[in-house]
Formats: sequence, C-alpha cells, structure tokens
Amino acid sequence: MRNPILFLCTLLLCGCGTTPGNAGAPAPQDAAVPDRAPTQPAETAKPLSDGPFPARKRREVFSFLSISLEMGAILASSHPKECFSMHASLSPASPRRGLTDTTLKAIAAGAMVLDHIYYLFSGLLPIPLWFTMAGRLAAPVFLFCLVEGFTHTRNRKKYLFRLWLIAAPMGLLLFFMRYAGVLVRPDGFYPENSMLSTFVLLVLFFQGFTWIASRQGKKILLGLVLVLFLLAWPMLSGWLTLCFPSAATLIGILGYAVIPTMNITGDLSLPVILAGLALFFAKRSRIAQVIALFAVEFGWHFVLVYAQVRTWPDFAFSQMFTMYFEWLGGILAAPLLLCYNGQRGRGCQRFFYAFYPAHIYILYALSWLVLAILGS
Repeated sequence: MRNPILFLCTLLLCGCGTTPGNAGAPAPQDAAVPDRAPTQPAETAKPLSDGPFPARKRREVFSFLSISLEMGAILASSHPKECFSMHASLSPASPRRGLTDTTLKAIAAGAMVLDHIYYLFSGLLPIPLWFTMAGRLAAPVFLFCLVEGFTHTRNRKKYLFRLWLIAAPMGLLLFFMRYAGVLVRPDGFYPENSMLSTFVLLVLFFQGFTWIASRQGKKILLGLVLVLFLLAWPMLSGWLTLCFPSAATLIGILGYAVIPTMNITGDLSLPVILAGLALFFAKRSRIAQVIALFAVEFGWHFVLVYAQVRTWPDFAFSQMFTMYFEWLGGILAAPLLLCYNGQRGRGCQRFFYAFYPAHIYILYALSWLVLAILGS
C-alpha cells in the first residue's frame, strides 16, 4: 500500500458508514438490491437504545468524524506536499547534526583571539607560535559566514549598514593612528585590524555581482558600475590625492571610513577579497566552496610566496610551515565548513559585531599596560 494514511482513513470511513450515525436515514425494508436475486425478506431493524447519548447527538458526532477523515484522505492523496508541510509546521523542529552559524562564529572568534594575543603581545611576552597558526582559520570561517549572512538576510541594506556602523569608526581611528600618531603605543605599535571594512567592501561586491546576474537591464548596468567603481576606487583616490593635495585628509578619511579601499597587504588586501568572492561564487555547493577557498589560499599564500622567497640566500623550505604559513587557513577551515548544517543557531548574532572591536582595543590596552610595567 503506497499511502497507508489514505488506507487507514478509508477503513475508518467504511466503519463510519455502518455505525449508528448512518441509521438516521435507513433504507426501506423492501428495497431491492441491483443485479442480485431477491432473497428472503430483511428482518425489521430493532430500534437502538439512546443510552447515555441521544441518537441526534451520535449522528452529529459521527458526521463530524466522517467529514474530518474525508478531508484527511483528500489531503494525503491529492496534496502530499501540503500535508507534509502541515505536519512539519506542527511538529517541533529537531536540530540537525553539525555546526550552526553561531557555532562557526564562536570557533572563529576563539581562534581570532589567540591570533590577536600573539599579534599584540609577541614583542612583549613569550607567546607560542601556534597561537597565530591556529588563528589562520578565523578569516576564512568569518568570510564563509558573511556569504551565508548576505544570502539569507531579509534586508541587505540593514545588513550592510550594521557592518558599516562599526567598520567606519574603526577605520577612522586607524587613519588617525597611522597619520596623526593618535593613541599609538610608546614603542610605535598600533593595531591595524580592519576586517569589518573588508566585510563592507565584500558585501558591496556581492550586491554588484547579484545585480549583474539578475538579467535585468537596469540592474545589470547598476551592478557593472558598482563593481567597476570598487575596483577603480584605490587608483581614483590616489589620483585625487595627487591632484588635490589640500583635500588629501578628506580623501583619506573617505578611503578609511566611508568607502573602504583595497590595499596590498593587511585585512583589506586582494587575497582576502578573492577568498570572499570565491566563497560567494561557489555558494551553491559546500564542496565547491572548500575547493575554491583552498585554491585561493594555497595559490596565493604558498605558490606565489614560495616563488618569491625560494631564491633568497637564507631561505629554507621548512619556513613555509614556520614563517610563511598563511596558507594554512584554507586547510584548517575546510572541516568546519563541511560540518556546517545550514542552521543559524541560537542567539549571539549581534554579539559578534561588538566583540570584534571590543576585544581588539581591550587587548591593545592590556599590551600597553604590559609595556609600561616592563619598561618601569
């Protein structure tokens, strides 16, 4: 039986047809049965006792049950998808196995803290090298979560605005640290973290390529203009600075706080942008995302770096694992991405927006304090 629900409903309906509920309108005793020879006269049906429930009430109850079962049979036979979705909506959702988006972000945040401890304290305290090696997985995982967030968010404008609202003041502070010496440590060190600015730039790229893929004339044109502008903005800002030296500060603030500018190194460097775009273009397949991420990370940070440093007189191949190990990010992040179960997870979504700048500046303040203690 292909549909056990329909079979059960049919049986129950047949049972309802012989119940006292159908005795409310009995057939005449002398009615002939078609295609069958007449038999001995039917016995006169004995009236049923009302018992605790009157016959009228019993007829109403059995009529209600009959209609309910008929509707169930129709849904099960003619609309299996609707019947399944109704059952799924009423049943409590069971969590899938694997890692949720929140879990991935928590793991990446832990690795990021280790990496930044090494970044801020390695010149002051003996911090193990594996702190920063483990931290290589943070950026790829956060980039993956950015692609998921952009794909599934209900309002992309608000999503971009939340990122920019934190990235802008961080970029502005970095500008004044770099060019005005504001809040720079006595030894000349200052944090150059700008990953949220990278996220802002990537979301703009994502939106531009989404418009281009929409196959609608106006959106294609708008997407091309946006993508070309983002690619040309670093050269355009440099040209404007040369042409209008008096406006160099304003143009610099625009490039640090308003419209992030790609750099050669750092969080806003080209390989980080390429890694984010690779994850975005391969978003229909998790395996394709892992392969694309590994290709970018290994190709840029291992193949190209090795081609550059292999001719150096003091270079040894082992340094690719102890000094030039940025390529480990794609390998360390791959198992986590493959374990992603596609679910958002519980809470803590806005916590990560505040956690990024908070932990950087708290660790920076602590490093300043350690430097003052060691200096005294």
